[in-house]
Amino acid sequence: MYSGAGISASFMQWPEHMPRADQAIATFQAEPAATFRIDVELPSGIYSLVVYATLEQPVGVFYALSFTVE
Repeated sequence: MYSGAGISASFMQWPEHMPRADQAIATFQAEPAATFRIDVELPSGIYSLVVYATLEQPVGVFYALSFTVE
């Protein structure tokens, strides 16, 4: 989770083929940041971006960024 003046955001990732319920998908320690900067003027609202990447691997991974502008 990242936050700045009037902006908050979260970043997620998950594999295309989810493992069984008894297996961990991924674990990581998020690195906190004091700021989150957007270089364009955006109206208030909730925004999301999802990217699907294979990165030359047999299973693709989804990366998602969701942020709110107050």
